[in-house]
Amino acid sequence: MKALVVGHGSIGQRHLANLRQLLPQAHIGVLRSGASGVTALPPAGADELFYDIESAAAFAPDIALVCNPSTFHVPVARKLLAAGAHLFIEKPLAADLTGVDELLAASRDAGRVLFVAYNMVFLPSLEFIRDTIRSGRLGRILSVRAEVGQYLPDWRPATDYRQGASARRDLGGGVLLELSHELHYLNWLFGSVISVQSTVVRTGELESEVEDLAELLLKFRDGPIVSVHLDFLQRSYSRSCKIIGAAGTLVWEAAGQRVRFYAPADREGKILFEAPAADRNEVYLKELVHFLDCVSGRAQPVVDGSQAREVLRVISAAWESSQTGRVVQL
Repeated sequence: MKALVVGHGSIGQRHLANLRQLLPQAHIGVLRSGASGVTALPPAGADELFYDIESAAAFAPDIALVCNPSTFHVPVARKLLAAGAHLFIEKPLAADLTGVDELLAASRDAGRVLFVAYNMVFLPSLEFIRDTIRSGRLGRILSVRAEVGQYLPDWRPATDYRQGASARRDLGGGVLLELSHELHYLNWLFGSVISVQSTVVRTGELESEVEDLAELLLKFRDGPIVSVHLDFLQRSYSRSCKIIGAAGTLVWEAAGQRVRFYAPADREGKILFEAPAADRNEVYLKELVHFLDCVSGRAQPVVDGSQAREVLRVISAAWESSQTGRVVQL
């Protein structure tokens, strides 16, 4: 098998190492920018190094992992799809909806897998929550509160956050795109969003050109009203979700992979699920194994292009709502 990894930042390096582990006999190429075609050697784990998309497409990879900034995902993916590759695209699918429908149609017409790497759906704790909701144990879901935050300069302390994709508009940064895991897993749990009301701001606390704080109020077609908090500002990592049902409340604590249940008369709560401490890389391996199973025909994508497109629709509506002060109907 021939494989291509597009981008050699932190996530590209991780996927390259995992790909080599899972496919030790594969011929792997890397497409990266900023490297010298005269002096640069392939990075560890790779057999080829390319400097432009034309050379990478001519390599004719069977699979391509698109890990460059999201503003470049669609044009790069289209060229690799035309070269015959199945596509694994890092989240978000794109920086906006431009060209997304055409990409999804092209992948369908070509009969190629298009998987988008919202890997949190591979967390056992979230799988447990989904099963619990579907079991009816919570009764009718009434309200949900999801939140995530971490101080952006602490994400990758060895690098200057101001130059990273997360802080740059031209590379698809900002909390709505970078922290869109929340928007995806809520869609995965509760279905389609039908309206969005939001406030999205750049507080000025960070040296960046993107929004670092967002509050969203979402209404789901067949489900609850959901509030979502996203920020680049909290000095300690925080990620959680509270799901309030008529028959009880579930609280998910991401840091400990813990799910706690509160029955109507229970003030202390009961831990229903708690995962042992695991290697952070495990979830990345699981999603890559799943992608390879999809390519071989043994599975269908847990996260396909249409789901990732829905996330972008919500993000687009959040921007519109924040700018106009109105509720945006989807």
